[in-house]
Formats: sequence, C-alpha cells, structure tokens
Amino acid sequence: YKSIFLGHATAEIVFRNIIDTLQADEINLTKILMLGRDNPNVNKTIEKMMDQYIRLEREKQSSSTIKSTIGLIDIGSCPLHLIHNSFKIGMDNTKWSIEEFLNNLGFWFSRSPSRREDYLNVTKTLSNKVGKFIRRFIMTRWLDAGPIIERVIEQWLNLKEYFLQFIPINNKISINNQHYVQIKLILQTRIIFIRLNFLVFLYHNIYKHILTWFQQTQPLIHLLHNE
Repeated sequence: YKSIFLGHATAEIVFRNIIDTLQADEINLTKILMLGRDNPNVNKTIEKMMDQYIRLEREKQSSSTIKSTIGLIDIGSCPLHLIHNSFKIGMDNTKWSIEEFLNNLGFWFSRSPSRREDYLNVTKTLSNKVGKFIRRFIMTRWLDAGPIIERVIEQWLNLKEYFLQFIPINNKISINNQHYVQIKLILQTRIIFIRLNFLVFLYHNIYKHILTWFQQTQPLIHLLHNE
C-alpha cells in the first residue's frame, strides 16, 4: 500500500499517521475489521487507540453495517513471532549454546577474505566438494536457524579440520580469540553433532510446515482454528 518513515514514533504519532493516511485515501474507517501488528507495547497501545477511534466513527455513522459497540477484532500479535520465540525459548532452556555457536561461525568468516580462502583450501584437501560458508544467523528469526544448522552439518568435517587442526598449526594468533575459543569448545563436544541433527529434525517435522503455512499471501484467519 504505502510506507511512512517516522523518527520519534510514539503510539500517538503512529496512530495519527495511520488515520490521516486512510482518510486522505477516502477509506471508510467504519469498515476496518482488525489491525495486524507485532507484539511491542507501543503497537498494543496503537491498537487500543484505533479500536476507540473506530467505535466513535461507527457511532457517528448510523448507516454503518457494523454495530457501534463493536470495535476491532482482536486476533493478537504476529503469530510468526510467537513461533520463532517458542523455538528460541526451548533452545535457551537446553543450555547448548547453539545461538552463540552459530553467531560465532558466521562472524568468523564475515569480512575476512584470508580466513575464507584458508577454509576453502582446507576443504579442497579433504574432498573434491566445494567448501560452503555458514550464513548469518538472525536472532529474531530463530526458525531460520534450520537451514543454517543443515549447512553446519554438511560442512562438519571441514569445520573440524579447519578449526581443530589447521588454525592451531598455521594461525596461532587466533587461538586466543574469544570467538575461536567458543567454536573450538563446541566442536570438541562429542554430543553436539547429535544435538544439531535433533534440531534439524524438529525444524523439518514440526516448525517448517507451520512457518511456511503462516507466510502465505492469502487471508488465513478463517483457516487458523482448524489448522
């Protein structure tokens, strides 16, 4: 529809911009059914202000097909955030340090051509397959960790060779780097490979379907209960 870039975006400012924009485009405010939003408190306040405003508008227009006592339909915040957060909370409770591990792997090769070249050379000595780097992990999108963990599993032998064999011999300066220390500790943990495969199993068999379903472009609210 359109975007508005705001500086000090208080609830009042955002609310006023929404109303002014809709009115400028001659949209009948009494026909607004709900407000999609994320979960920050400022958005909750905006929704309350919108609800009160819509009720007043319906009272003014006796021709409105919706009763004035009815406000916006409350369907809660973005369900995708709830799903991502549920996975994150579960992971945090395991104390497996997966989040830190993925972040450190991404950081290690980020903006470092020399490390990337060394890694690719190491992979060539192990097989004919081309080495692949670990994509950046976004903390607010936990389920995106599924494909990233799959890449880690795919590159597991390469990563162990590079971090546990190559660096201690060829780049001793790095062995005191805090990112390297954590990566090394995780790679030396025998059970970590099982844990990573378990997370990939959860991603494919539980969360991926839900994530894909919720990201459709068609209206889904009427299908949500049965799903």
